Amino acid sequence: MDYADQMILAHQKSSADLKGHIEGGKVHGEMPQALDDAQKQKLAPLASLDGQAFRDAYITMQREAHQEAIALFSAYARNGDDADLKNWATSTLGELNHHLEMARSLK
Repeated sequence: MDYADQMILAHQKSSADLKGHIEGGKVHGEMPQALDDAQKQKLAPLASLDGQAFRDAYITMQREAHQEAIALFSAYARNGDDADLKNWATSTLGELNHHLEMARSLK
């Protein structure tokens, strides 16, 4: 299984986990139903690329996205105001770090 397939499966799992916390009443909030404008803007450059240019841009984006996610999850794990969400963020950090290492190993 290649990196992109692994990311799809991992993100489906983490989304389902979070959705379960929300539906179970442990976490208050709503699951996003679509990409927001900032996310769309980040992805837009990929649409015009192919081949090695696409691959290079995708790898860079994956590295940056996982670094941002680790920072966000780490901050919430330390300072969040919802105990269940803090535990989930803490338990997800190991996988996020693994994903970043995988992204860093891509050539």
